[in-house]
Amino acid sequence: MRAVLRVLLLLLLTGCAVPQSQIASLPYSTQQTKLPEFVNDPQPGINEDFAAPLQKLIYDRNYWAMKDILKQDAAVVREEMLKRLSPAQPMSLRLIAAAVLVVNNDENGRQFFIAQSKDPQDLGDLYVTLHHLFWSAEYLTGSKVDWSWAEDFMIEALQNRTRINLRSALDLPRNIRWEETIEIRELAVRYGQFSEHLVRMRSEKALPVILSLLREYPFYELSLCLAYIGHYKDERVRPLLMDLLTNYRDSKRKDAYGAAVAAAAEMGLKAAVPILLQHLNDDDSYAGLVALGDASVVPAIKAALPRLKSEPRAEAELAIIQLKGGDVVPALLQLLRRTDYLKRGDVLTLLEKLKDPRSVSTMTSMLCYDREWFVRSGSIRVLAGVRNKEAVKGLVNGLGCDYSKLRPPKTNPDDDFNGEYRGNIAKALKEITGQNFGTDQQQWTLWLNQQKAF
Repeated sequence: MRAVLRVLLLLLLTGCAVPQSQIASLPYSTQQTKLPEFVNDPQPGINEDFAAPLQKLIYDRNYWAMKDILKQDAAVVREEMLKRLSPAQPMSLRLIAAAVLVVNNDENGRQFFIAQSKDPQDLGDLYVTLHHLFWSAEYLTGSKVDWSWAEDFMIEALQNRTRINLRSALDLPRNIRWEETIEIRELAVRYGQFSEHLVRMRSEKALPVILSLLREYPFYELSLCLAYIGHYKDERVRPLLMDLLTNYRDSKRKDAYGAAVAAAAEMGLKAAVPILLQHLNDDDSYAGLVALGDASVVPAIKAALPRLKSEPRAEAELAIIQLKGGDVVPALLQLLRRTDYLKRGDVLTLLEKLKDPRSVSTMTSMLCYDREWFVRSGSIRVLAGVRNKEAVKGLVNGLGCDYSKLRPPKTNPDDDFNGEYRGNIAKALKEITGQNFGTDQQQWTLWLNQQKAF
């Protein structure tokens, strides 16, 4: 018997077990796999910016086709995308095909972008494609993508002051009439957001270039880049941040203050604290004060409370609690009970992180009786975070509460707030306990009463 098996195995390995005519007719995956076609139709989505570049709309239109394609065999994808790079195809779709190759870890896609970056024609469309690929690549593939190959040409673009025709570089809606020429570096900032992507990559080579850009009159698109620049923890960043904070919201840097505060907080720039204390009527100051300050700044904030506007005053009250430190839970709960307090959502976020059992009683009550929809939702999250038996009991209790009259009211007569909130509670209970009784309060109560320990 073993001898027969050996013969059969030998025949299979040599191909003699199946006639050659049959082998030739067997299906071949790369020949039979039909990949979704790309659509060259810049159809705007709901609430789309009327001035959005058409290439952005084309990218969005083809996003799900790209995602489906990337689920296929890499060799099949490569073969088909190389065909779609043909000059016979419109540049808008060639850029989409190159994007697929990039996230498929194929050198041909990278080289296509690098080569096209030398040509002013359609340069803005290339930048738009890369920008949206940066943000969506991980969602398309489920894994991180290596962007080091793009570092040099992005840095080069941010230094290029050559002026090019905007209409030839970027396909805009025909009713948009902007400047006829634009610097390549502004195109790279505005439509490629290369400065932001390089900072997020923590490109050391790019830092001097980005600092130089930020010292000039900043394009408004540089604000996010500025907010992230503290990640470098580099002393070369310090003078720029101190200058932006000192020259508070001057006419040329209106959007820079909040981003500079975020960067200063990331860097641990204690020298910023006295400047922040000068601007307590600005909401953006408080995140920096909480991150950089200590209890010594509390008296100055308290003294300013009577003259503060409503939003900054709410920020100040919460910042005082955080800066004083120690046991903050009682003070947070007291603040949360004030229905006129404007930052109740922020208080709930802090309580959710603290996971303190002392919050259970208040959260159980608010889950059933508070008027605000976000307080009810936040109460579910806080109780789910505590995870003890009393918290579970509070969630079970919430299954019997009425959620039909929340503020704001229903926007549609068919909105089922009771179903929505009870469904969210059921999900939280299942995650905590591993049990699945849906929204059946009686079943949950019976099960919980049987649990001696939790």
